[in-house]
Amino acid sequence: MLDTPSEYRIWDTEPDGRWRSPAQTSLAGVSDMQVLPGNDSQMAVVAELDNVKWTFLLDLDSEHIYEALCRAHPLSVPASQWSTLFPHLAHRPSCD
Repeated sequence: MLDTPSEYRIWDTEPDGRWRSPAQTSLAGVSDMQVLPGNDSQMAVVAELDNVKWTFLLDLDSEHIYEALCRAHPLSVPASQWSTLFPHLAHRPSCD
């Protein structure tokens, strides 16, 4: 049995190798996670949700995630809702 923390944190690094703070994201309920050999843009994560173990393959490449989401769900936030969600940004299409 692994003695693991209750929550894993995924960190990003600067080009010089220093860790960026705060953590990029946190994963609760994780029992194991591994960066895939030869592919540092994906991570295999084992988590238990509702007493069922699941294995997830996480894509860590934000550009790839953006492209995949836009292919699957090419929706944009309407201008009428944009200012409520992002009051500090000018309206723009979510997928271009």
